Amino acid sequence: MTSKILVTGASRGIGLEIASVLADQQQALALSARGAEVEQRATELAKVSKETVVGLRADLGRPDDAIALADRAAEQLGSLDSLVLNAGLVRTSSLAETSNADIAALFDVNVTATMLLVKAALPWLRKSQNARIVVLAPPPTSNKRWLGAFAPYAVSKLSLSLAVVGLAEELKRYGIAVNGLWPHTLILTDAITHAHNVQAENCRTPRIVADAVSALLALPPRSENGRFFLDEEILRSRGVSDFSHYAVEPGKPLASDTFISQEQAS
Repeated sequence: MTSKILVTGASRGIGLEIASVLADQQQALALSARGAEVEQRATELAKVSKETVVGLRADLGRPDDAIALADRAAEQLGSLDSLVLNAGLVRTSSLAETSNADIAALFDVNVTATMLLVKAALPWLRKSQNARIVVLAPPPTSNKRWLGAFAPYAVSKLSLSLAVVGLAEELKRYGIAVNGLWPHTLILTDAITHAHNVQAENCRTPRIVADAVSALLALPPRSENGRFFLDEEILRSRGVSDFSHYAVEPGKPLASDTFISQEQAS
């Protein structure tokens, strides 16, 4: 069954991989990103999909852009069934080392834009028979290691996690399910490898997150509302037991993600 899905931060990295997997599955997609390249990415994905794929330029650090994006996407697709909120900023620096502008941007993009976009999308999502919002947010934690290492980024992402909890509770009355999703290991993207100073060989590819998003969107209506999933967890529930093909270099040790314990990934 075709769904109409908005994917944010979809011009590269994890967001583009999510869009690619959903396009292969013949879903109707609106992709958003700040730069003009998102329009080209949409054109490329439209070649593999029988459904509509459109690219929409939007800077989610600007409230007007965040508010307008839902209507723009729904007008292009005819309606909206799901939001995949992947766009976000990463700044792994201490409070003293993070500029005032970056502190403001972290909360504007990682938290405020999510609230504004979801609110604007509600009239459309309430009409859907299987409305779901997937937010790239880590499971809530009070781990002092992460909060103390880079407070501005950590607090912005954990504020987003609390938003998932609140939105799930509020929106269940409309039949809209809200879930958080986060990778168990670091994922190979330019932003992540630079921010965490890790080698590509110790990462997984974005495909694991894309497959996990696909699995979440395929859940029955209203199910699993308010839950946070690691990518491995949702895929295990779909029968996946071997994750070696997701590694950039199979056999190399994997680096756990920032907000996840240091236990060895599969």
